[in-house]
Amino acid sequence: MSTTTRLGNRAGRALRPTAKALPKHTRVHNRSLVLAHLFHTGPSSRADIARSTGLTRVTVSGLVADLLEEGLVEDLGVRVAGKVGKPATLVQMRTESFQVVAVDLTDDTTMHGATLTLVGDVAARREVPIDGRSGDAALAALEELCRALLAAAVRPVIGIGIASPGVITTDGHVVQAPNRGWYDLPLAATLTERLGVPVHVANDANTRALGEFTFGTASGDGSLVLTVGEGVGAGIVVDGALVVGRNDAAGELGHLTVVDESTPGEIPARCACGRAGCLETVLSVPALRRRIAGLPPRSPTPHWRRSDGCWASPWHPSSVRSTSRRSCSPVRRSCWTAHCARRRCPQSGPAPCP
Repeated sequence: MSTTTRLGNRAGRALRPTAKALPKHTRVHNRSLVLAHLFHTGPSSRADIARSTGLTRVTVSGLVADLLEEGLVEDLGVRVAGKVGKPATLVQMRTESFQVVAVDLTDDTTMHGATLTLVGDVAARREVPIDGRSGDAALAALEELCRALLAAAVRPVIGIGIASPGVITTDGHVVQAPNRGWYDLPLAATLTERLGVPVHVANDANTRALGEFTFGTASGDGSLVLTVGEGVGAGIVVDGALVVGRNDAAGELGHLTVVDESTPGEIPARCACGRAGCLETVLSVPALRRRIAGLPPRSPTPHWRRSDGCWASPWHPSSVRSTSRRSCSPVRRSCWTAHCARRRCPQSGPAPCP
């Protein structure tokens, strides 16, 4: 069961655990449980933390002592609420004493980044143009952006989070990100070594789904966040847990084939993954730019240009009801191609479009 709590003026909700930690990961896992509880719940006693996480009080006391020594949490003194027994001592995270860096690589033209407090308040923003760079050049641009954000921080930075397109493992290894030219790249480990700060890398759609689940209004029962940038992807949360799927590729919708030689009015375009007719070749931002190229910049009505040269409105009822953009509505028996130079409906022969 997930819980919704409030930290200051920000609501937060914790993901449901989906796996047990291995013995070698136990301490790191338990430490994360304690920090997650304090982040989402706020000031708590050691007994409160033990009840919430299922850890023993001895384990919690040891972890809290370590966190106090590192300065990540602080003692607030004795709780004054009237409870029977010995008054409990409260601890809380020092959310204003540290900062984090967040980087978003979804955009097809610019890498965006920000330095934030631990509760998400933006302290500084920076960006770096992509300028068509990929592979090692894109990695160098990303490192440049991260260094600029670290320099802008006014508090110690405890970590960098990067949202990147592509198939990415839980340890930040990029299996493939065709639009960035990254294949089998240990991105998190590489940047951690170069920058001297812990770096976490995750799929951009997944990070958005987690953000909506944790701080937004997305339902914990089931929600899907669709990202459209240089590529197309989806982040899915079901029953309070992120769905990663086989080989961490659950939301890789952009490389589903949606156009082939039999698709009316379309010619399969080559995708960055090497195949043709992927969803990204139709719905990504670069693809949409190509489709509206030549449209007057202040046109009062939104339209798309079909591969057969016609202009069509996506909002007209016939377009919505049709099985494809070339089909006329069987109900209205009209084809909305008022901007087509030929002014002829491809389904109704010589009859002019209305």
